[in-house]
Amino acid sequence: MAHLITKLIDKHPGTVLVIGGGPSVTEDLASLPRSFKPSCVISANAHGFKQDRFKVDYIVCMDHLHSETKEPMQDLMGVHDVPVITRHWWGDYRIPNRPVYLRLNSGMSAVAIGVLMGGSPVLVTGLDCYTGDTYFHDKSVLTCQSSVAWPRFSRQIIRLQKLAAGAKIQPMSGPLVEAFPALAQDEISECPFVSNMRKIKECRARALTAFHWIFADLPAGATFPVSEKEGRHMVHNGGRYPIQVAGLDS
Repeated sequence: MAHLITKLIDKHPGTVLVIGGGPSVTEDLASLPRSFKPSCVISANAHGFKQDRFKVDYIVCMDHLHSETKEPMQDLMGVHDVPVITRHWWGDYRIPNRPVYLRLNSGMSAVAIGVLMGGSPVLVTGLDCYTGDTYFHDKSVLTCQSSVAWPRFSRQIIRLQKLAAGAKIQPMSGPLVEAFPALAQDEISECPFVSNMRKIKECRARALTAFHWIFADLPAGATFPVSEKEGRHMVHNGGRYPIQVAGLDS
């Protein structure tokens, strides 16, 4: 049964490793001692499966369709047989959009999820904000022009800084190093994102008929977890969201 990400709070204390697709991954992972064993490994989309040193424990995927092939990410991520964390109804763990809207891409969201899991530090590699132009696992693919991508990423970084203020995030290289400087022990505290997630009550929704939600089509009869605030919003807008929600307080 799928749950909200609140089930993952403090589940993996210790060093959580987040792997993105940027070219820094190759040198970053090679620099880690052979004795290094993270408490958990999170892959941003499927990039983490392109390296063979660490077993991936979770995928974080925020897109519904692949940006280039337009294939459903539900199908592309499902082949890896590890839990998928997403904002969409089909994930194993759902990121609710109310009362806190994460509003981050897959890589930045993976960092936030690492913090939620109890990662301290959250060790980050491969989130190069497209400054490296290619993926570490495929030098033939141009990811994006960095001059185009950077304004978008700079806004994402600012949002992550606010959500994860007080968390020990440790980028191994690249543009995130300056954005997340090392914290003294007395500067580390529970961040706003985790504090807000602790307050969320999980409810269960069922689609009475098929409808479109968060860029994806829900089939009739689909069940999925929602926050109480999401559930109330959807019930209030029943003409748009034909659902039943169990667990709402009267």
